[in-house]
Amino acid sequence: MARVAGVEMPDVKLLRTGKDAYFTVKRFDRSAAGRHHVHTAAGLVEANFRVPGSIDYEMLLKITWALTKNAVHVEQMFRRMVFNVLTHNRDDHGKNHAFMMNGAGVWSPTPAYDITLSNGPAGEHNLAVAGEGRNPGRPHIVRAAKEIGIAADRASDIFDQVKEVVSRWPTFAKEAGLSAMRTGEIDYIVYGRKPAPRRKRRTEDDEPAAAPSSSP
Repeated sequence: MARVAGVEMPDVKLLRTGKDAYFTVKRFDRSAAGRHHVHTAAGLVEANFRVPGSIDYEMLLKITWALTKNAVHVEQMFRRMVFNVLTHNRDDHGKNHAFMMNGAGVWSPTPAYDITLSNGPAGEHNLAVAGEGRNPGRPHIVRAAKEIGIAADRASDIFDQVKEVVSRWPTFAKEAGLSAMRTGEIDYIVYGRKPAPRRKRRTEDDEPAAAPSSSP
């Protein structure tokens, strides 16, 4: 779902072994050439990722620009922020965002990782958006965009693109083999959409009583 929403992701796969399943991710910090230099956002600014609010999304976007000097990378990080907000990923601390430097000394964001449903600290995003951690929405996202120089129209376009993809969550869940019960639970958390009431199975006790006979 993140990839369809435009978030750069590593290759992932679900390995099933009997009754168990294991989520695997292709490493992006190593290749045939060896290890790549990777640094987390928290590490770059010496922020304690265990302390909520030690950095926020505005700072993350500014770190992205300071390192990369590339508006495409800044927009990619902005898109990830929108995706995390709309999918209720509140475990979005500074260690879950990182950057990688190539052999020429050029920095870029690593593929996104550790994206999952989470309530976060005290039910808030670890990284606040325009000062809002509990219920950030479009106004906060547009304000954060303004801080880094992304036009309001472009910020709204990205918001709408990601929102449209995330709205198809039940379809993605079905393709992934998630149970209907768990899909409904997540749909309720993210969208507040209550699952349709289950139809009660009729039993003999539910059958209407027979009309009284008029014969003696």
